[in-house]
Amino acid sequence: MRAHLRDGRIQPFGTLLAPRVAGWHDGEKAAIDFDFVNSGAVFHHEQAHETIFLKTPDGILLSVLYRFLDARPCPERRFICRVETTANAMFEASRVAHEVAATYLGLKMLSPAEAGIAERLLPPDYLHFYRSAADVIDPYFGSTYLQVAVLSTIAHFALGSTLLAEFVARNWPRYAKLKREHQPNWRLDSLLPRLAEGKVSELRATV
Repeated sequence: MRAHLRDGRIQPFGTLLAPRVAGWHDGEKAAIDFDFVNSGAVFHHEQAHETIFLKTPDGILLSVLYRFLDARPCPERRFICRVETTANAMFEASRVAHEVAATYLGLKMLSPAEAGIAERLLPPDYLHFYRSAADVIDPYFGSTYLQVAVLSTIAHFALGSTLLAEFVARNWPRYAKLKREHQPNWRLDSLLPRLAEGKVSELRATV
């Protein structure tokens, strides 16, 4: 448990510029370490998380669950445990998708010189997040505008499952693990190879 997170939150979606955490998003708001308030990479990274939480079905649902837990309502403890379990399952199933999108977009919104510096500061995990998208998208699209547009579209597909509709229809069920088609990590991991293979027409049908 991180000290800056409330009970029921396992860990933040964040951005790291070695050797420290520079910013994080808890599903409701972004926070940036004061030493990094002028960092474009950190700002755009957290802004990408914000967009996911506000504009994708899976992001919206996780944000609602986190806000519910933070509000500390007083229903029976068993209900709170159901929400915590589902929120944790959603976090685990979407963390990679979140970080791939946020890390890639965070660097692509910078000038090439700034992006090069920021990339060299990324820890291994975050460098892997960045390269998993860059190695697929950049060879096909030379324009930064198109690179951002393509990754944004793919991320919205990856985090746009039908879980929200199912969750509402089933009246706040408990999910210890999400079905594969509801996992943004799996969805993103299925979409990027299709693009790498040039099978753009198959993207919509993949997930």
